Amino acid sequence: MQAVAPDATPERRETTVTIRQSVVGVLFCVGLLLWFLLLRPPFLAGPACYILVSGPSMEPTLRDGDLAVMRKQQGYRAGDIIAFRAEGGIVIHRIVGGSSEGGFTVQGDNKERPDPWRPQPEHILGRMWLRLPGAGRVVGFLRRPVNLSALVGSLAMLSLWPWERKRRRRRDGRMVSERPSKGSGSLPAPLGVLVALGLVSVLALGLVAGAIWSFRQPAEKSEFVERLRYEHTAAFDYTVHTEPSVLYPGETIGPIQPLPPSISAAAAVEAPPVYTRLARSLDLGFTYALKSSRPSDVTGGLSAVLEIGAGEGWTKAQELLPPTSFTGSTASTRVSVDFPQILSLIETIEEETGFKAGTYQLSVVPTVRLKGQIGGETVDEFYAPAFTVKLNRTQITLDSELARSEVRRIGETVRREQAVSFGGLWIWVRVVRWVSAVGAALSLAGAVALGAVAFLGLGRDEPAKIRARHGSLLISIAQPDLNQEAQHVQMASMQDLARLAQRDGRMIFHQELTSRSHRYFVQDGQVIYQYTTADPSEEG
Repeated sequence: MQAVAPDATPERRETTVTIRQSVVGVLFCVGLLLWFLLLRPPFLAGPACYILVSGPSMEPTLRDGDLAVMRKQQGYRAGDIIAFRAEGGIVIHRIVGGSSEGGFTVQGDNKERPDPWRPQPEHILGRMWLRLPGAGRVVGFLRRPVNLSALVGSLAMLSLWPWERKRRRRRDGRMVSERPSKGSGSLPAPLGVLVALGLVSVLALGLVAGAIWSFRQPAEKSEFVERLRYEHTAAFDYTVHTEPSVLYPGETIGPIQPLPPSISAAAAVEAPPVYTRLARSLDLGFTYALKSSRPSDVTGGLSAVLEIGAGEGWTKAQELLPPTSFTGSTASTRVSVDFPQILSLIETIEEETGFKAGTYQLSVVPTVRLKGQIGGETVDEFYAPAFTVKLNRTQITLDSELARSEVRRIGETVRREQAVSFGGLWIWVRVVRWVSAVGAALSLAGAVALGAVAFLGLGRDEPAKIRARHGSLLISIAQPDLNQEAQHVQMASMQDLARLAQRDGRMIFHQELTSRSHRYFVQDGQVIYQYTTADPSEEG
């Protein structure tokens, strides 16, 4: 006799489905836990941040539209791709050198030179942990509140759609396909109610997103209100005295003066070459002027010092001009710098310290102290432009920027209402907050009410409520062919009949007796379980 493997029993099939669902649920929970531990974003106090790649600077490693997941690290090293905060936003580039103490040297993979920034660990958001090609475009699309609301609303409408019940269990335990007949209540509510529910849900989600966005915007902004504007201006001119030589037969270079105002302010005077062995002294002139459209009554003091610096080494200052008073809005002076004396001082310090810098910087710093009234406003401040000279053993390089200016403003910072633009219409942020919050509350209340009408039959007669709540279990019939010998059991409520049908995997037959009287029953062999709604006109 040959044994034949029986078909899988309904209980075994149900057990298999349950196990599969459990495994999927466990995997989902594990994935959610791993995301929470490893990839939680900063606003949830997490270690990861998500960067939308923009531009070609990291090609081919990262391309425009990619999504890079960054994680904070204890330390960073050369070769790491990092994201850091810089002027103008967030930059994602590779470390090519440097250290955590002095700052890292970073460069894009598609760049020829390192960046000007030197990010330190506190500026770094994290090292790249994962790259998702093209995902940045999707995230950028969903970051727009309108698009996100439309997506969520569409998913909400799909979830609200009454998908038909495809299978039911017969008495012998087999699952058979079945489509409820017309009028069985396949739609839990009129289609218009479902469409209205979907539209109100989308509106509610949009208003909630707008409320969240508006409450994250500052309701007020700080703005500087200017009461007075004036300008400090300075002009340098110089003459270099030299040793008699074939190169400089006149024993002078200059005078070199600033360019006239008619020439672009961006242009600089071309400084002539000066050789250290031939240079004797620098005769430097300084002229100060206060410019203002308002009347001024000021006095001041003018002084000057010479600062000698050896790069990151030592610095020494010498007084060139003691404080000298002046009256009015202009002042001028001339000072002299003796190059042999400076070189002798540098050599003495080099012998004492054993430190020799290749190039030294000399800064002549005239300082103007201004006090008085400008346009009725009291001023008491300093203005100190510096004329720099770079000096080494062979050549002296003189400053080419001879004209300087610095605008000063007097005013106060005030707080003003912040407004946002919607299609060219400017609306206060406080108004947007109020409208979006109240609108979200009203639309959510409307969605709840429509949901109650659609799925609980609120405000409708009892057959409509039954169709809304249990439509997926109902099969409408015209005339039942019942066993007359069967025992009829009247159920106390439709909920009891529905629980009985769901327990045994059965459908509920529905018969319309009159427009107001309906019969619902489940036949189980010789027992018929039924529930009947009464016609109000027939009661009493």
